[in-house]
Amino acid sequence: MEQTLKEHLEPGEQLLWMGRPVKSKLMEAPDKTMQLVMWVVLALFAAVTAIVILPYMIAAEREVMVMAACVIIVNVVPFVLAIRPMLDKSLLEKRTVCAVTDRRVISVVKETVHAMSRKGLDYAVANREGSVGSIRFGGAVHSKKKNDRVDAVLGVQEDEGQARGMVFFRVEDVDQVVALLGQPVAAK
Repeated sequence: MEQTLKEHLEPGEQLLWMGRPVKSKLMEAPDKTMQLVMWVVLALFAAVTAIVILPYMIAAEREVMVMAACVIIVNVVPFVLAIRPMLDKSLLEKRTVCAVTDRRVISVVKETVHAMSRKGLDYAVANREGSVGSIRFGGAVHSKKKNDRVDAVLGVQEDEGQARGMVFFRVEDVDQVVALLGQPVAAK
């Protein structure tokens, strides 16, 4: 990811700060209520499958493959939605790097690069815990704090796929990064 970041620097652009999201506990995140709701929804879908759908299919003498396909189809979406926060957490903690340059803010999530010019860029610190906090940029400034993890992974996109907002999720020494953002932006 560091290599990908360096490849996306413009000629003469200087790297001022680079960091990674700090490890966190999943159930201490601002979206913990939504995570619990998704696990309850998954449990309800699994219960309906076990109590209603499977007995009906057994009574109707459906083939095993048809029953398996039905179980998978009914439960795959709730399962994916329930595990998404865990996948995002892992992606942010292991495969993400954030940077401030003299011209832009940049995040590399896996191989996806989100970059925004610092010139006139709005930003705000959110979800502060001591020296750790998330920094929201552009269109993410006014988003809900429970969306910080998702916005850090996906960015806040416009219709053309351009980032109109992004989040540095759980940055260590957030005040140091904010101080850098207050410095004048270099011209191209």
